[in-house]
Amino acid sequence: MQIKTKGETLPTELVILAGVLITLGALALGQTVYSFLTSISRELDLRILFIAAGLGLIKLSPYWRKFTQTISIFYLVFTLIPLIIGLIRWNAPYAQGTPIMDQVFYWVYTLVTLGASGWALYVLKKPSIGRLFSGR
Repeated sequence: MQIKTKGETLPTELVILAGVLITLGALALGQTVYSFLTSISRELDLRILFIAAGLGLIKLSPYWRKFTQTISIFYLVFTLIPLIIGLIRWNAPYAQGTPIMDQVFYWVYTLVTLGASGWALYVLKKPSIGRLFSGR
């Protein structure tokens, strides 16, 4: 898939990253609307900002690149903290008696979050992609 911005063809990995962010933001928006329509406790999901981040990456905005890098680091750190605490205490990072499916979900979510955050940082730190943003 090729997207051109101001005469430049964007790298595929940048387009994929932007698409993932826009999709996650749209899901968060749907979850927020559903919460407001059906629940007594209304919850605003701040991942709605991912829509703007994805569009900002497509427009090659340095601000949204920095925002995405910051959010990726945030997700890495706060996903690793329970794992590190669990290792220090030599204990599982979830409560005893947690159902097996919840444990499986925890590990899948953890691995996907670590992988996605690391990949986003890798893509945004690549010199070829960094040059696209520095020219703005």
